[in-house]
Amino acid sequence: MLARLPLPVVLALLLPLPVGAQVKAPPPPPVYKIEIRYEIDAYRNERARQFLDMVKTFEGLGFKRDVADAARGEDLDEAINREVNVMRGTIPSASIGKLLLERHVQTLLLVPATATLPAKDQPVRVDLRMLVGYNRARQQDLARQTLAILAPLSFKEAVGYDHRQQTRMLGQIPVGQLDILLNDPRRTPTALALLPRTLLVDLRRFGGGTDTLGSILLQWYGTPAGKKLLTPIIDEWRKTPQAQRLIMDLPRDVARIKDVVDEELLKQIYQHPDGERSLEMIWDAVLKSPTPTVYLDPLLRRIRGRNMASALPLLFRPSAVVRIIEVRPDLPLPQPRPARVVVPDEQRKLSPEVRALVADAGKAANRERFELILSEIPREGTTWNQHLVRVTPSIAIEGRLGPVVQVVCPIRSVLDLAALTQVASIRLPALARSAVLTLPNDSAKSDDVLKRVGLDVLHKQGKKGKKVRLAIIDGDFRGWETEKGKRLPASTRLIDFTRERNESLLPDPDLGPATTLGAGTKLALAALLAAPEAELTLIRIDPSSLPMLGVVVRRIAGQPALSEALVQRNDDLSLMRYLLNSRRRNLNAERREVQDLFSDNLPQSDPELKKRQQRRDEYLKKEAQFEKDETEFLQRIDRFLMHRRQLETLKQTQVVVCGLTWTAGFPVAGTSALSQLIDELLPCTTLWWQAADNTPGQAWTGLFLDEDGNGRMGFLPSEKPLVAGTWDRETNFLAWQPWQGATSAAFPAQTRVRLSLQWREVHDPDEGKQGTPYRQPLTDLRIVVLKQLDPTGTKQPSDDLAVVGESTALPEQLHQAETFALYEHAVEFVAEAGVRYCVRVEGVIPDRITPPDTPALPLTQRQGEIRPRLLIEANVTTGRPLLASYSTTTGCLGVPADAQHVLTVGALNSAGKPQSYTVEGAPYLLELSPRPHALTEDRLGISGMTDGGGSGFAAGFASGLSAALLSAGHQPEAIARELRLHPRLPLKLTPPRK
Repeated sequence: MLARLPLPVVLALLLPLPVGAQVKAPPPPPVYKIEIRYEIDAYRNERARQFLDMVKTFEGLGFKRDVADAARGEDLDEAINREVNVMRGTIPSASIGKLLLERHVQTLLLVPATATLPAKDQPVRVDLRMLVGYNRARQQDLARQTLAILAPLSFKEAVGYDHRQQTRMLGQIPVGQLDILLNDPRRTPTALALLPRTLLVDLRRFGGGTDTLGSILLQWYGTPAGKKLLTPIIDEWRKTPQAQRLIMDLPRDVARIKDVVDEELLKQIYQHPDGERSLEMIWDAVLKSPTPTVYLDPLLRRIRGRNMASALPLLFRPSAVVRIIEVRPDLPLPQPRPARVVVPDEQRKLSPEVRALVADAGKAANRERFELILSEIPREGTTWNQHLVRVTPSIAIEGRLGPVVQVVCPIRSVLDLAALTQVASIRLPALARSAVLTLPNDSAKSDDVLKRVGLDVLHKQGKKGKKVRLAIIDGDFRGWETEKGKRLPASTRLIDFTRERNESLLPDPDLGPATTLGAGTKLALAALLAAPEAELTLIRIDPSSLPMLGVVVRRIAGQPALSEALVQRNDDLSLMRYLLNSRRRNLNAERREVQDLFSDNLPQSDPELKKRQQRRDEYLKKEAQFEKDETEFLQRIDRFLMHRRQLETLKQTQVVVCGLTWTAGFPVAGTSALSQLIDELLPCTTLWWQAADNTPGQAWTGLFLDEDGNGRMGFLPSEKPLVAGTWDRETNFLAWQPWQGATSAAFPAQTRVRLSLQWREVHDPDEGKQGTPYRQPLTDLRIVVLKQLDPTGTKQPSDDLAVVGESTALPEQLHQAETFALYEHAVEFVAEAGVRYCVRVEGVIPDRITPPDTPALPLTQRQGEIRPRLLIEANVTTGRPLLASYSTTTGCLGVPADAQHVLTVGALNSAGKPQSYTVEGAPYLLELSPRPHALTEDRLGISGMTDGGGSGFAAGFASGLSAALLSAGHQPEAIARELRLHPRLPLKLTPPRK
C-alpha cells in the first residue's frame, strides 16, 4: 500500500520540481488550512488505538485541529466510527511531507491559511499531486484515467505545465467540487462506470477470490437495502434447474424459510459455473442503485493489495490516487486548453491564411494568387489544367513545377477548386528567404579579402572571369540600371520573369525605395569582386514563385521550356492581333461611309451637316483609340520577342548563383520538384552556387519520441539531462537573436513568427497505387504554440502557459509517392513585446502503414518511424528567431540547397571561422550529405555595401571565384569534384587535385 512506500517515493510528491527543472514560482504559504482524509481498516478497540496514535502523530507535526471539528468528532465517536474519515485544522507547510508518511492518510486538501475560497460555483486553482511509484507507461495510464473521471466534475486541465512525469495535474475546478475530490473522485458514477461489468465473475478466477466474493455478497444481503437489491436476481436464479435441485436437497423445514433458501441460492450463484449472468445482473443492479459506493467500498477494500486486484483498472488498485489537493485562490487561474477550431469539411484543404480570405465575404470577388498542390504530378502532355479551367473559367494558370501550380483566381472560386480530387491543398504562395543580410557595418577591405583567398595573384595574371557567363538569380535588383556601366559591366542585362504573368508584358514594380540597392544587385557586386570581367546576366524571379525558377533551370539546361503564363501571353497576343484586324476592317468600312457623307458639299449652316460632322468626330475617336491599341500591341510584341530572345541566351550560362532559398512549403529532403530538376537536368558544365542560408538554431529534426505516451513529442531522450530553463523535454522555448547584441528570450513587438512542421511517413505501395487514400495522413501531428504568462514566477508559476495558436485541419501534402508521402503543418502568430513563447509537437505514431479503413490482420501490420522537422522563421530582418531549448544542425537547409548537384556555400569571418549565422549541417533526412560544400568570407568590404553579409554574399563571392578559375582554364567538373571531396573547407585558390 502507498502508506508503506519508501521515503524517497513519497517525498517526490512534495518536491517543488524534479531535479534539473527550472520552474519559478511564488513561495508557498507558511501555514495551510488542511482537511485530512484518512482510512483505518480496523474495528472498535483496535481502531481506537490506531486512531489515537494517528492523532498523536499529527499533533507532533504541528497540526492544530479546529475546535468545532474536534467537537463534531467527539459527537460522532470518531475513534470507533468507520463512517468518520476527515479531520480539519491547520499545519505548517514544512510538515506536509511527513504528514503523508502516516500510514492511514489518504488525501490532503490544502488552502493557504490567509486565503478565502470564493463561492461554490466559482472556479479555483487546484494543484493535484498524484500517486507515484509506477513505471512511465503506467503512470501515464493512471494520469489519463484520473483526468477522465475529473472531467465530469468541471475540472479544466491547464496547458503546458510541468506534469512531473505524470505525477501532477494542474487546473481549475468549481469550489463546490472540492469535497468530491477530497472524498475520492473514484466514487462518482462516471468513475464507477469504468469498472468492468464482469468484475464479480473475474474474482472467481483468483485464489481465494470465490471466498472473498461470497463474503461480500452475503454482507450485501445482510442489509435491508442489499436484500431488496439482490432478491429479484435470486428469484430469477430460483427458476434454473440448478436452483431447483438445490431446493429439493434441502430439509423440508429449511426449504420453507425463504431467507435461508435465498442465502443458499446466493451461495450457489457465486460458486456455480453458470452463475456468471446472475453475477453480471447483480453488478448492474449495484451500479444503478442510489448508493453504489455503499456496496463497492467494502468490495474494493477487500480486493486491494491482493492478487485479485489485477482484475481492476489501474485507477482503482491503490487506496488513493490523488494524494494532495492544493487549492490556491491567491494565484491566477491556470489557462485551460481552448477547444480546437472545427474546420468545415469543404475547407479542410485550405491553409489558415486562405480560410481567412474565404471568410471575408466582402473580398469574394477579389482576385488573389494561390498555390494549388496537386494530388499527383501530371504526366507530360496530359490536359491536367482542363479540370481547373472547367471549374473556374476565370482562372489564370501562371506556372507549374511538379505538383505545385500557381494560379490567380477570384477568392470565391477557392472552394470549387478544393472540391476537386486532383487538388490536395490550397495555400498562399510560399515565400523564399533572401540569404543576403543587412548587418552592422564592418571594416573589411576588399583587397585583403582577395589576398586571403589568392585571387590577387589570379587577377594580376589577367584572369578575371572574361568571357565566362555568370547568372545571378534573385527577386530584387533595384539600382542595377544606375550601377550599369559603373560597378556593373555595361553589357549587363536583366531577364525579368515577372513580366510573363502580366498581360502588358511589363515586369512587376520593384518593392522598396528605389535609392536602395536590392539584394540581387548586392549579390552581383559580390560576384564581380572576384570576377570583374565576367559577362553578367541578372535573372529576376518572384520569390514567391518556385515555378519561375523551374523554367530558369530548364532554360539553363537547354530545354525550350515556357511557363504556362508565357504560353497564355502568346495566346493573348494572337487574340489581340485577330481583334485588331477585325477592328481595322470595320474602321476601313466606316471610313468610306463617312467620306461618302460629305460628297454633296452642303452649306456650313445646314443642320444635316452638323450631324455628319458629329459622325465623323466619333469615327476619328475610334481611329485614335485603334492606333493607340495597335501601338500597345506592337510594344507587347516587341517585349514578348525580346523576352523570348533573352530566354534563349540562358543555355550558355556557365556559373549560376542563387541567393533565394525556400526553407518551408516544399519538401526539403531533396525530393522537391526543383531539387530533382536541378539534379536531373543541370549540365556538368554549369556550376550552380547556392547560399546555405542563415538559419542555424532555427530547426530541429529527429526521431519522434513519446516515452511516457502522453501524446506529446519529446525533443530529447529521457537519458539526456534537461536543458537549463526548461522543466520537461516536450517544451521548446523560442528566442530572438539580433545581428548585433545578446540573444533575448522575447521577440520584438509585432514580429510575425511562422513555425512549420514537416514529416515523411511510409505508406503501403499497393495502396499508394489506388488513387489518393493518404490525403489524411496516418500520423496526426500538430504544432501548439504557447506563451509564458509570468517568466519571472513572481505572480504565478513560470510553467503557467496559454495557447497562442495551433495547427488545424489537414496538413499540406507536399509530395505523394507510392511508398511515402511528405506533409507539412504551419502556424503563424504575431509576437507581443516582452512575452516569451514556446512550442510543442503533439501526435501519435500510427501502428500501420495502410489506410485506417483497410481491413488487415494485426499481425500483418507494419509500423514506420517518423522523423519530423520543425522550423521557425520571422518577417523581421534585424535578427532571427531561434529554437532556444532544442535545435539540431540537421534540417536547417531548404530548397534548392538540398539538391545534390548544387554547391552550397557558408559564410566565414576574416579569421577563417564560420559566422554564427551560417548553416553547417545536412539537409533534412539526408544526414550522410553534410553541407555546406564550401566556406568563404561574407564581409567583403565593397564600397557602399559594408553592411552586407550572410551566406548570400559568400555564395556570390564563391561564384565569382569559380568564374575567375574558369577563365584561367580550370574545368567546372574539377572544381565541383574538389569541393565535394573536401567539403566545408575555406575556399582558397589551389590547383584542383587530379
